[in-house]
Amino acid sequence: MAGISYTYLTKPACNRSSFRHSGLRTPVKASLCCLLRFSQSKYYVDNLSENTKRGLRQKVRRGEFPGPAPIGYINHTKTKTIIVDKRRAPLVIEAFELYARGDQKLQNIADFLATKGVKPAAVCHSRKTKSNIC
Repeated sequence: MAGISYTYLTKPACNRSSFRHSGLRTPVKASLCCLLRFSQSKYYVDNLSENTKRGLRQKVRRGEFPGPAPIGYINHTKTKTIIVDKRRAPLVIEAFELYARGDQKLQNIADFLATKGVKPAAVCHSRKTKSNIC
């Protein structure tokens, strides 16, 4: 059962914490209910995972980008597509050209983008912005 043994499910801690208020006094009934609840939750999570994967595959088939827009693009909420970010796309192009020349270190390119106001994606996702660059 996905890495959890029956012995783990029948430990007294599981019985005490999960079934204290359920009226199940015997360890056999408590462990059976614990096993059933675990099975139901695993089924729910597996189903949710499959539905998410199916939805992402369907987006790809329709030609949509399955996720947040890459750097230099923004998500268009009405058409649910991505469009070029006219303000930041030239900065991204310039960063790629600096990298392609081969004489710049990645740190220098990161500093260039930081001075122009382009922040890392992790900072932007936590603030729930429209694109992955702030």
